[in-house]
Formats: sequence, C-alpha cells, structure tokens
Amino acid sequence: MSGYTEHSAVSELGIDSGQRFVQKPFTAAELVQQVRDPLIAAREAPMCPDVADTPARVLIVDDERHNRQLLEVMLAPERYLVLTAGSGDEALALAALQPPDLILLDIMMPEMDGYEVVARLKNDRATKHIPVIMVTALDDREARLRGMRAGAEDFLAKPVDRAELCVRVRNLLRLKAYGQYVQRLEEVERLKTGFLSTVSHELRTPLTSIRGSLGLLASGAVGAMSADGLAVVAIAERNALRLMALINDILDLERLETGTMELQFAEVSVGSVLSRAMDSLATSGRHGVTVEVPAVDATIRADADRIVQVLVNLLSNAVKFSPSGETVTVAVGFPDNAAEFSITDRGRGVPAAHRRTIFERFHQVEISDAREKGGTGLGLAICRTIIEQHGGTIGVDSAAGGGSTFWFRLPMSALPAPLQGSHLVGSIVPS
Repeated sequence: MSGYTEHSAVSELGIDSGQRFVQKPFTAAELVQQVRDPLIAAREAPMCPDVADTPARVLIVDDERHNRQLLEVMLAPERYLVLTAGSGDEALALAALQPPDLILLDIMMPEMDGYEVVARLKNDRATKHIPVIMVTALDDREARLRGMRAGAEDFLAKPVDRAELCVRVRNLLRLKAYGQYVQRLEEVERLKTGFLSTVSHELRTPLTSIRGSLGLLASGAVGAMSADGLAVVAIAERNALRLMALINDILDLERLETGTMELQFAEVSVGSVLSRAMDSLATSGRHGVTVEVPAVDATIRADADRIVQVLVNLLSNAVKFSPSGETVTVAVGFPDNAAEFSITDRGRGVPAAHRRTIFERFHQVEISDAREKGGTGLGLAICRTIIEQHGGTIGVDSAAGGGSTFWFRLPMSALPAPLQGSHLVGSIVPS
C-alpha cells in the first residue's frame, strides 16, 4: 500500500513489475480485490524453477498475526507450503514435529525472543541445519551480530520488501538443497569405498590359496603334467597375479585417499630411490627395452617407499608402451628448489584428449590396453595421489606418435651436490 503515484520508484526498490499497489485512499472492496487476484493467480501459476518438485516448507514465526499473514501473502506466488507460529515455544514444537526447510523468525517477541529461538534450533541436532532468516525492525549493527552469533543465516529489515524476501528465501533454499546433495554424494562415496575395501579383503585370501595351488601344479609337486596342461596353468597363474595386483592397487588407493595409509616422511636420497626403482623393475621384465638412469646426489623430504612406488609405476608403463629395442630415459632436474623426475618413452604417445583424464581411476587410452598390456588402470591414479600428498605435482607431455614424458615435481629439503661427469647409475638392457 502506498500514497505515492510515482510507480517508477518500484524498479529502484527492486520490486518486480508484477507487484500490486493500492492507491490511498481506498475502499474495502478495492483492497479485497487487490489481495484476492494475486492469490488466485498464484494457484494457477507454474512452480518456481528454483524449487524442487515437492514444495519447500517455510515456517513463519511472529507474535503479530497480521505480520504472519503479510509474509504468507508475499510468499504465495512462490508456491511454498507455509506454516505459521505465534510464539517461540510453538515454533520449536513445530520444528521438532516436522522440520521445515526454512524459518522466517521475528526477533522482538514476548517470553522467548528470536535470539533464544534460533540458539535452541542450532543446538538441536534435528534442526541445526535449517536455515533461519531473522526479520526485525532493529537496524543496528549489534542486533545483526547478535543474531549471527546465535546462528542465523540472514536478515530482513521491516518493512519487508517482497522481491528481497523471495530472493533471500529462494537462495537459502537452493544452498540447503545443494548441501543435502553433496551429503548424499559423500555418503555414496563412503559406501562405495567401504564396499571395495571389503570385497578386496575377502578376495585376497582365496586368491592367495589359488596362486599357491597353481604353483604346486606347475612345479609337478602333485604329479607330472602334459605340456598343454602346464600352458593352461601358466595362463591361470598370470591371471591370478593380475587379479592380485588389481586388489592391491584398490587397497592402496583406498588407504591413500582416506588417509589410513600414513606417509613416513624423512630425508631421502634421490639416488637411493632411483636405484630401488631399478631393482624392482629388473624383476618384472623389460620387453627388450633399455632403461637409462642418471647418477644424482641430492636429498628430498619424502616417503621413500611411496616415491619408489611412483617411479616403478611410471617406469613399468614406459617399458610396456615402448617398442622393443628402444630406450626409456630417466632424468632428474632441480628447477625452483624442487626435484623434478621425468621418464621419457618412445611409445605411441598420449592424445591431447586423454592428458587430463589419464590420471583418473581405471582410465585407459585404448580399451584394449588392459588386455594386451596388462595393468589395472589404477597405477597412475595412485601416482597422482601419492605425489599430491607430498605437496607436489604430476603430469604428462606428449605428442601423438612421438612418445611421452611423464614427470612429477617434489619440494626439496636440500640442493643437489655437483655431479662428477654424466655417468649412469645403471642401464637395463634387453634380455
């Protein structure tokens, strides 16, 4: 209601053009008509796109009946399910019985004011996540700070502007819905992780037994076998090893991501981790590929076992994807007080479309890679998690058909000592 005739002021106040005005002086019939028409239109209007299929429940709390009715009329076009309470006690009882999605709460109420109501709501586990907008005629900073300390999410000043009311209510309902969505995703992720961990542990015991039985068959401990029989046993043993590697990778990744695998940081010799990685690689087959590793005298602060794991993963991939007779080159540099490890192969390269996703779980550049090259699809995901937990970065530079360079950088605790010449720690040659 307004005595002004300058309706251009509407846009300055932020009120939408659909807001209705009653010109003073007005008759009772004119007032009824102006109130009735929007309510009829509200019942026929489409639901606000920001509101879910089930109408949001909004609780209005005010000791003055006409204030409750005014807010209810303002919210009518939004198609919310509106509840009202005339006191703090009534509001708490309604919230406990059927928690609303949002509460509009007056501050100045007898017996129990809005500050106490919001404090009680936020101290109750069942209602603590309900967003509260405090509606007040108080305009001083201390009143707002007191409300915020009690737990209110937002404020509205009286007299309430309808457009501002609807925007603030809509925004808080949207944030609440997003929060619930994130919680559901986190719960699904937790259940999935628990499932993978349980299944992996349950598979490990029988698989160990199967591998042992296959070993006995292959050794002839239970009787001689034909050449064809030994070939079948060898295939089964290879697949059992592959399945065991997958289970171990799943468990490693799960422990790393959940923080149950505690990293043991210490001053680590770069040369030592390179030598250990070479020793591990020497037992896994080289497919006729030479691997060259430089001598390095420097230290970094890291978990040595995990860095060796990263190096073995990257070196194994480089060897697997390099043609027989080619050379895989390992290099170590020290840019910007960091240790940079790089492994360059002569393989087919990583297409640009895969460079961002190649470190994700179970990602394969070619669908046939898991079958033809072996591997679990988790090695690079494990590498990324380990390096990130060291405060480092990992990536790949590649040109299709021109080989790839996988690299990772770790912060250093000491600068490298000068090298005497450019000799190699070792070189794995075709066997």
